[in-house]
Amino acid sequence: MKLFYLLSAVAISNVCWAQDPQFTQVYLSKVYLNPAYTGINNDLTISNNNRFQWGKVTPQVAPFRTHDVSADLGSPWLGIGTGISFFYDREGEGNLTTTSVRVPVSYYLNVGKESFISFGLQGAFGHKSIDWSKLVFSDQLDPIYGNINPSAALPWGVESENYLNFNAGVLYQANYSQFNGSSQKKSNGSRFTIGIAMHNMSKAKVSLIGNSDSYVPRRYTVHGFTNITLNNKATGDVAVKVPRILSIGGIWEGHQSLLESPGSFNTTSFVLSYTINSSMLLGLGYSNKQFLKRKSSEAFSVNFIILAQQTKGFDVVLGTNYDFTLASLGMSNTMGTIELSIVIKLRGVRLTPPSATAKMEAKKKIKKGCENLFDDMYRDQIYRGKVNFGMYYLP
Repeated sequence: MKLFYLLSAVAISNVCWAQDPQFTQVYLSKVYLNPAYTGINNDLTISNNNRFQWGKVTPQVAPFRTHDVSADLGSPWLGIGTGISFFYDREGEGNLTTTSVRVPVSYYLNVGKESFISFGLQGAFGHKSIDWSKLVFSDQLDPIYGNINPSAALPWGVESENYLNFNAGVLYQANYSQFNGSSQKKSNGSRFTIGIAMHNMSKAKVSLIGNSDSYVPRRYTVHGFTNITLNNKATGDVAVKVPRILSIGGIWEGHQSLLESPGSFNTTSFVLSYTINSSMLLGLGYSNKQFLKRKSSEAFSVNFIILAQQTKGFDVVLGTNYDFTLASLGMSNTMGTIELSIVIKLRGVRLTPPSATAKMEAKKKIKKGCENLFDDMYRDQIYRGKVNFGMYYLP
């Protein structure tokens, strides 16, 4: 019975809500946040993000589990990116399960000296299922002996459903140096990013109880990040120090109702992180169901990311996050949420490696200075091997 009322609210209510799973470690799951991030690092980037939420709610089964494995790469010469991701989410005692395969593509367009706009589109094939035999309905309960009766509700509707879906997004990223009025000053890596995305655009009809009005609700995302290099002053092509980067960001997500009923709700998250040294990042986060309302607080999070391995050929980044539940359920009932992530970046593995002629033609098309955003090789030259991984992985 632990989750019977929760599942009933999700599956049966005339006016109910649905929320896509969210990763707190947005720095390591950027394509999931907005498909316009696809290929933004150019080099082949393989990510594995795992979220284990509220382990105490269903300890005999498993916590709410979300897994996302993705790979993406780009071409700084063509200004395009593509990838693939595999998504798995399981909720509650009824094992309400969502799996999907997603294929994102992106296109980058130079719009300034050191700025660009990225457009992303993602197609997805999804599958949703539930195990009705694991649920307990009210007609199965005897006031004395408990759960002993068969239920008239079983079998009830289909146990699984397939659907097609689409996500789209756009983002703008720029280095602050292009606004300082000097065309000679070297960028120190400080930049900002703003973006918007729409998820579940097709509003695919999905129902496990035969309800034709039930669909995958749309989700709207607005995000903004600023990454400020605090202690780096470049002289020519040589940096005095390995930079320390302060990152500040906010994410607003609006969710539509589950059925064809009016209404929606939203969540707001704030993130703050600082690169302790060239290979460690510490972050804090806060999420709220209604913007800045104290009683609507959901979670406070602590995030730690480390560059475990860095060579000329590849990087390995490990990340962990713990969310302290601030909602009315409380920590004692949920035991919070844990996230574990690993990201592998293979340097030099990109789309369509160009010939020498193609490189020359591409350089003619790219505005002077803008290649700094498309190709991170200049940072290797500036920092002479002492590259702060935050330059790559922060949004």
